[in-house]
Amino acid sequence: MNQPSDKLRIGVVGSRYGQQVLIPAFRRHAHCEVTAIAATTESHALTAARQSQVPNSYAGWQALIDSPEVDAIAIAVAPSAQLEPALHALANGKPVFCEKPLASTLEAASELVSTATSTGLANTVDFLFPEIPPFQDLKSAIEAGAIGNLRHVTVNWCVETYANRVGIESWKSEVDEGGGGLANVFSHGFHYLEWLFGSIVWVNARLFRSPTDQRTGDTFASLALEFESGIGASVGVATAAPLVHRHRLELFGDDGTLVLENDTADYVYGFRLSLGDRDKGFRQVSEFLRRSGDPDDGRILAAAEIAGRFIEWADGGASCRPNFNDGLRVQMLLDAARQSDQTGERIIISHECR
Repeated sequence: MNQPSDKLRIGVVGSRYGQQVLIPAFRRHAHCEVTAIAATTESHALTAARQSQVPNSYAGWQALIDSPEVDAIAIAVAPSAQLEPALHALANGKPVFCEKPLASTLEAASELVSTATSTGLANTVDFLFPEIPPFQDLKSAIEAGAIGNLRHVTVNWCVETYANRVGIESWKSEVDEGGGGLANVFSHGFHYLEWLFGSIVWVNARLFRSPTDQRTGDTFASLALEFESGIGASVGVATAAPLVHRHRLELFGDDGTLVLENDTADYVYGFRLSLGDRDKGFRQVSEFLRRSGDPDDGRILAAAEIAGRFIEWADGGASCRPNFNDGLRVQMLLDAARQSDQTGERIIISHECR
């Protein structure tokens, strides 16, 4: 790579989440610099570059990727629009950091995995939740047998996304573009559930939206899952829930219960982990709050952890996760859930990408 400053030069494709989260996340690392941003129009790109103090701006992703001022790419666009820039970057020898879900179809996600594997270049998907300390503490508690043998897991995740609050049409509300509440929000959930509990072997799902909503995307999902270990899980996800911000996991075991929950409007700050037993009730184990000097948006800190591993891999270090293969695995689970909703049947999950 052409790196006269010995820093990995990052080009960001997308001026919303890219500007809000990815630019500050990458800037937390001394071994990289953000040198370019691309948006759909020249005026949007210029505005984003000026606001974020990025030296180069481009109307469209191709000119950014082709620029000799860029060594690696971070993409934050609709899932249906990630395939072309990611393939173009890989073909030009440039590592790629993508958003979730990786694609809008299983075929596109598979093509990205195949191409990234053949090039050997760094490839990453921005699955945030395993980077949050109370999630890590939960995983440690499970592994330590804090509540004995697990019996059942529940997830309840209720928010009102901006697109649903104002009723706009965007990729987040259109299934063909990779949207709908299941894909937009619970792509994260599928990833962290398998990170915590191992492979999901079947899924039974029902997807809903308001009868008056003319958009194609679901706003409520109800799922039953089973893991390879035999543990069952029940999941409820709502993305059109006014005035409610709740993300809660409950783990029931032979000897007690673990509860991980966040009732704040931030997706990352606010999680707290509690451990309960029959004799003493619940006690808080850990929490993750915004501290003085932390960014306002907790997603920046979580994304920065993944960005750091991506930078090391792109700079010749060891491969890391979450990678495109993890993105493909989540795409398989999303497709299985949609298939279950359409057929009314339980869908067995393939052993691929576990």
